[in-house]
Amino acid sequence: MKRSLIALAAGTFALGMAEFGMMGILGVVSKSIGVNIVEAGHLICAASLGGAVISMGLGIASPALAGAPLALIGAIMLYVLHRKTGV
Repeated sequence: MKRSLIALAAGTFALGMAEFGMMGILGVVSKSIGVNIVEAGHLICAASLGGAVISMGLGIASPALAGAPLALIGAIMLYVLHRKTGV
């Protein structure tokens, strides 16, 4: 099996587990930020949406860039998204 396919599968698995991990502690998170569980569930949605937007942007930029510049662009996109949403 190709190494790139194994890396893609491992990354997808890690992202999925992160989503389910957040669902497991959602009650605690909602109490700590002072909202109900439904509103705290929007945190999961915002994180997923942010990941989708960032991965789409990196996918579009990746043919033109390689290596460190691409990672830097991803970090900048994460920072900007965090500052705009406040999440």
